[in-house]
Amino acid sequence: MRERDFFDDDDYDYDVDIEMFPGDERQKKILKWLADSPLAEPIEGGSGADFFIRQGSPVRFQDGSIVEAVSWLESEGFDESLLIEGYTLSTELLDNARGEAMIFRKREIIEAPFAFEDSPPCSTEDLEETSGASDDPDDIPF
Repeated sequence: MRERDFFDDDDYDYDVDIEMFPGDERQKKILKWLADSPLAEPIEGGSGADFFIRQGSPVRFQDGSIVEAVSWLESEGFDESLLIEGYTLSTELLDNARGEAMIFRKREIIEAPFAFEDSPPCSTEDLEETSGASDDPDDIPF
């Protein structure tokens, strides 16, 4: 856990979770199938393209094996760092899903007029160095 984390249960990884990645061909095929399948339920108040997949929904594969849909999607690399065919993903509790669900929201990509520069978050030591903070009680500026 980083010192700059605000919540004990915050597992946000600044080194991994900033950049979004495009889906591969298999993920695109899965998304297309999902959007048209009975698993996809519309989100109340969402755009017409937004949908969710209810956790606990069973999926049967061609070989006869049955798996839980959200766990299967996660094993296929569907997570919050994925940007696939204009969709972003999240896993949330939804009232109408009566539990956890994987949310697919259609997004417009906004073009920025500059390049992305990934810089790591600063540490507490960095903040103390730049702020002039000291542990010496005689070094009080007043």
